Order: sequence, then C-alpha cells, then structure tokens
Amino acid sequence: MAEAPKPGVAESAFVLRGRTARQLMTPSPMMVFETDPLETAAELLARFSAVPVVDLERCVVGVLSRTDLARIYGLKRAVASAALTLETRGADDEAPDLEYKPPARRVAEVMTPHVATAPAEALASEIVRMLADKRIGRVFIVDEERHLIGVVSTSDIIARLRPAD
Repeated sequence: MAEAPKPGVAESAFVLRGRTARQLMTPSPMMVFETDPLETAAELLARFSAVPVVDLERCVVGVLSRTDLARIYGLKRAVASAALTLETRGADDEAPDLEYKPPARRVAEVMTPHVATAPAEALASEIVRMLADKRIGRVFIVDEERHLIGVVSTSDIIARLRPAD
C-alpha cells in the first residue's frame, strides 16, 4: 500500500510541477565564513533569520541562526549570573565545581553543523518534502563540489505557489 502524502506536500508538488531548485532559489545568498567573528554574523542576522556558513572554498559547512545566537548569549548571561553568585558566597560556603568557558568568538563555534543541501536540478517537490520532513525553513542549493549557489526557503516556496488549474 502506498504511503499517504503528508499534508500540504502533494498540493505543493502539483502547483510547482516541473520546477527545479534552480528556478525557486535565491541565487548567491548572503553567507558568512566559519572563521568570521560572531559580530559579523550578528549584523546579517538582524536582516535574515539564518545564514549559511561556508569554508574558505565556499563549501557549505553549517548554518547560523538567530536561535544559535540567542542560545550562546543566553549561556553567557547564565555564566555571568553564576559568577555573581560565587562572588557573594562566604568563604565557608562550598562552591560546586564550575568549569568556565569563555563565550564563543567565531561562527564555527556556534553554528549548527548539519544542514540540508540539494543540487540545483532537484525537483521542487523534493525540496518541499525536505522542508516538511526535516521541519526546517531552508535548503541550501549546492553544486557538485558543495559550493553554495543558492537557497530555497519556505518563503520562496510560498511566493511561487499558484492555484491549481
């Protein structure tokens, strides 16, 4: 028995029939290098919810999102709070073993290393299925050497949906 299509996927595949990732993608997206300082990435994340992370050959190695930054800055506040608590303890109080880790300085230290990628020739239905199955907001489009050439986001899909005839 064939598996039932996931809600929304069959309809999207129909109205996007024949289109490829190349036709849907935003070409040459903004990106950051894994060696870039977090401040550089934070400036981009003021405009985008996430940015692809590439190595020096411009191969996709990860993604950095606003959530990643919130997580690291939340941990930084937690460390500062723990330090304040330790400073106010009396000399006789027992302090737990705390390992202080300075805040990350480079994109590679904070990024999510596993990202969804697809070739430019991938069908739109395949991209929609990846987005739905993985519950992600974007798929990075790469060439044969994994060089970043574009991105297809849920916004790109929605913008190109057309009513079925």
